[in-house]
Amino acid sequence: MKKQSKDLVLAGVVLLAVTGLLVLAGCKNDSVSESASGAGTRLTEEMFTLDTSTVSYHGSAHTKSIVGRNGTTTLVERKDYEVAYEDNTEVGTATITITGLGSYSGQLTYTFEIEPAVRNFYAAPSQNTMHITGSDTVSLYYDNAAGENPTYDYISLNPEIVQITSEGAIRPVSVGEAIIYVTANATRNYKEHVLEVPLRVTDLKHQTIDFEDPRDIITKTCGDAPFDNPAVTSEDGGVVYYYSSDETVARVDSTGRVTILQLIKPGTAIIYAEVSEVPGQWAPTRTHYTLVVEKACPPPSLMGGYADDISEL
Repeated sequence: MKKQSKDLVLAGVVLLAVTGLLVLAGCKNDSVSESASGAGTRLTEEMFTLDTSTVSYHGSAHTKSIVGRNGTTTLVERKDYEVAYEDNTEVGTATITITGLGSYSGQLTYTFEIEPAVRNFYAAPSQNTMHITGSDTVSLYYDNAAGENPTYDYISLNPEIVQITSEGAIRPVSVGEAIIYVTANATRNYKEHVLEVPLRVTDLKHQTIDFEDPRDIITKTCGDAPFDNPAVTSEDGGVVYYYSSDETVARVDSTGRVTILQLIKPGTAIIYAEVSEVPGQWAPTRTHYTLVVEKACPPPSLMGGYADDISEL
């Protein structure tokens, strides 16, 4: 009788132990299953409005405006969802990943394309009228793709008038007018661009011309006052006139006074002074300098207070 009772007690203990393990095992499985299935409302494409249209490369990371709404409830970034970007700076396919947070779960992926930017550069020889015995070189200025080691091709449409080497060196052949094409080849993030450079070859000699301030590069700051830098020529020379390679940066009047047009954005322009031809005596002759306009902090009146970051201005 004692042995039977003892066996029953042991059986009960074993049964309780096994039952407890099963209960514990069941609780553990329920927890893993819930975690795997994810908590909260799953994100759907219907909840989000965003523009996935193609954009152009601009040297900085592209982001998109994203609006989330679940019915009448506005979803809040970093509370209801987070956004991550990949490959959103250079040309190619960029990826946007939206991941649920808090009461929302799941993940959505969108893509948009980044296309090459428009190429901007300026090319010109030191003189657009050359003496038949002279030489010149096509110079390149402020290419916006300069950081990508671009290459250039040169072609003379009138090789019987002027010839040009692969490095841009010009050699006159005979008196006349010619056209040179300068091609800035496409790079990783910039499109190809072609400039037409007109040239004239003459047997007249060049005149003497230079600026009062003879520096090759003059640096100013956005918003600076106009400044004077007239050209000086020989007494028997022609009439002097002035022009700017980029009148969105600076304009120059008939006296050589330069007005900076950029209040906030920096820029570069080539300021030319050209003395006109004296028939039978002098060829038209020009000189130039590079005007660099650097960025300045905009005044509070323009910005409503100083900005912490004006890199996009």
